[in-house]
Amino acid sequence: MPAASKQTIFISHASQNQSAAQALYEALTSRYHFTCWMDKFDLQTDSRPFSEQIVESLRGSNLIIIVDSPAARESDYVRREIQLGRDLQLPIMRFAADEHAPDWRKKIMIQALAWSIQLRLAQPFLAASLVLFLLLATLAGAIFFFGTQVVPALAKARNLPAAVRQPTPTLTQAAPSDPKLAAPFHFKPATVLLQDDFNDPAYENKINSQTMTYNILPRNTSVKVGQQDGSLVIRFPTECLNQAITWDCELELDSNVLNASAIQYFGLRARTVERTSMRDVLVSISINEPNRSRAGFGWDFSDHAMAFFRSIPALPEKDLYAYARIDNGWHAYEIVRNSQTGRYDYYVDGQLTGLYTPIHFTEWSQAPLRLIIYSLSTTTAGSGQAADTLFEMDQVIIGGFTSK
Repeated sequence: MPAASKQTIFISHASQNQSAAQALYEALTSRYHFTCWMDKFDLQTDSRPFSEQIVESLRGSNLIIIVDSPAARESDYVRREIQLGRDLQLPIMRFAADEHAPDWRKKIMIQALAWSIQLRLAQPFLAASLVLFLLLATLAGAIFFFGTQVVPALAKARNLPAAVRQPTPTLTQAAPSDPKLAAPFHFKPATVLLQDDFNDPAYENKINSQTMTYNILPRNTSVKVGQQDGSLVIRFPTECLNQAITWDCELELDSNVLNASAIQYFGLRARTVERTSMRDVLVSISINEPNRSRAGFGWDFSDHAMAFFRSIPALPEKDLYAYARIDNGWHAYEIVRNSQTGRYDYYVDGQLTGLYTPIHFTEWSQAPLRLIIYSLSTTTAGSGQAADTLFEMDQVIIGGFTSK
């Protein structure tokens, strides 16, 4: 089956759910005659890297189905496939991997999914028809208005003096160069647990060891991390995306353990001057798990910004991923927690972009959390997508609104 054909359905799954994904693949292709792509069946045995084939198949797909399970929610591969799908603006559907369900129930679930797929794949055509109808109606209205109002007005305008018919000037305003003016914070915590404006001359071109320390130092010396001109600057060169092994450019900076129960506010001012979907820089308040799952809440920066909340098996939650488009300017990213309900409100430049209420609020508030800055790239050999990544953070504040 050729990868990246039209009307292709990409099936994303964790390795632990391969049997459920295989059963779904076989049902959708044989019973409902959909064109599907799944790594077990469609990966080519040529010299192309695994990751390149994944990216290629996603670019040629029209829909992504996530075989949903706790293992899938912990999988970095599944998370990256979801992220790239969002970058490509693909519809994403979820199918619960209930491998212990009776066969009759599995058939009903797949039947319902197949109907949903048919509806989602038909939506672009329905939407195009509606847009065409609206355009024709708008054009008809414009012609009517032009004939009855505009033409007589233009006839009168021909007799006006030239001085009266001066064009209206277009006013433009440059964005402020000062990050604090360009992206001010909209909330101010009463108590501060951690704060750094990266403006200490003693740490120029270095890391302020009082705030952050390396958990993982990049082995690739071309990765540059340090304080420059009042910002924390992290630069990953193009070659970090073209290696068969990406670990050389992996980076992690951790703070000391934070008083989790007192964290009600997490704000940072940042910009990604040079961006690529193949490189993520995560800034989060997370549990530093042994398997580096980085469970917690924060922001994921690549060629966009994404608010997230990710759980761990011990405290299972339904993960949050809220996508936000960005440019190369400064933006304020803030997370405010309601101390009564435990709800997290995610803001970009004062605009609400996501809401999340964890089920295990009490347990999360007692967890040993840290400020973690983490990055790991996806290989892109031969894909033409390689690019430098330059991430800058002007200020970070973690605190609360009430004294403890």
